[in-house]
Amino acid sequence: MPARKAWRFLADGKALGRWALGSFDTRRAGPNLWRGTSLFDGSALFVRPVGDAKRLIVDYYVGSDRKKLVPRIMARVTPTSTNHSLVILLAWRGAHTWVMTGFRADADPTVFRDAHIDGAYVLDPWYPRV
Repeated sequence: MPARKAWRFLADGKALGRWALGSFDTRRAGPNLWRGTSLFDGSALFVRPVGDAKRLIVDYYVGSDRKKLVPRIMARVTPTSTNHSLVILLAWRGAHTWVMTGFRADADPTVFRDAHIDGAYVLDPWYPRV
């Protein structure tokens, strides 16, 4: 997919609820603030995506308290050709850094609203040292 289209999808708080396992089914909670549900433990999580369209970067400020959000996740889109791009997703969780390298879905979620994402490819470069 073109880099600009990928970036818009990643910066969209509503779309975040279709792919982010820690903030599924997002709902607007304020200006550029979204509330989702963790698929890990069912807890509520607030997310504020802050995008830089020129650099094709999105920083995600997250937390259980909407007034104490901290930057925990960063997405970067790099164009590889006219219609293709590379997306790098970094998630800082304690001593670990997760790198999402892709996902499995039954259709392209940016094209089909009913697409089902059924898996993510995640690496932990610190494993097993930490």
